[in-house]
Amino acid sequence: MKRLKCKEIHESSWCPAVLRDGITDFLGFFTVHSRFYDSLLQKLLFSSGRKIDIVNDCAGSGWYDWALFSRFRQQIGSYKVTDLYPSSRWKELKVSVGKDIDFVSESMDIKKSIKTFPGVHIMFSALHHFEADEIREMITAAIENKRELLICDYSQRRMFIELLPLLLSPLMFLLLSPLVYPFSWRRLLFTYVIPILPLIFLVDSAISRMKAYTLGELQEIIHGIETDDDIKIECGVEKRYFNVINIHWILLKKQKPNKGEKNEQ
Repeated sequence: MKRLKCKEIHESSWCPAVLRDGITDFLGFFTVHSRFYDSLLQKLLFSSGRKIDIVNDCAGSGWYDWALFSRFRQQIGSYKVTDLYPSSRWKELKVSVGKDIDFVSESMDIKKSIKTFPGVHIMFSALHHFEADEIREMITAAIENKRELLICDYSQRRMFIELLPLLLSPLMFLLLSPLVYPFSWRRLLFTYVIPILPLIFLVDSAISRMKAYTLGELQEIIHGIETDDDIKIECGVEKRYFNVINIHWILLKKQKPNKGEKNEQ
């Protein structure tokens, strides 16, 4: 099936913040409890023994950042969170996490964030939002600004395998919405009284799958990108749950850490 090129509802500029936050809150909740990315992060980022300054771009609800920081606290130095549409829920999260995580209130696309903030830039579950040229541009921005970059996404364009989870997605939203943190009466209103959020979740889930990249397409995207001698760029796929879930990733990593980078105490 050919890759679809269009925007999801919640990533569109015209989508009301209350609906966007309702979707990103749920996606954050799902990512936290599925732990899809934990083993990949340990293998690709946290195996070096040095503390890493993290900048999470396209962070959505920010709920996963709290969980990620808690799980890898001993291996993380500073931690920043950015998004093109900063969530109104970040204020509540900031009260809970204090100074451990810096939620950047300014609207930031990933290229601007890469230019602005030092550290390892990571992006979860958002690769499918970008076209091939945009992915090359963010990688080029990382190279030009001497940043490391890790992009991971569990969306996959295998509709036969994904059909049942897709059809069950509105039911999952209805069942789990009261458990999603931070709690929101507005999310419940648009889930049960005016059930527009389960519908948006169904539509966006279908679009995200049809926009996902295959490993071959990612290899084609990174092919020919010029890097410095001390920077390595690669992509791959981590297969989970008997090959039901395929997490695709792109990694831009320095071969040797710069002088002055933090080391684990």
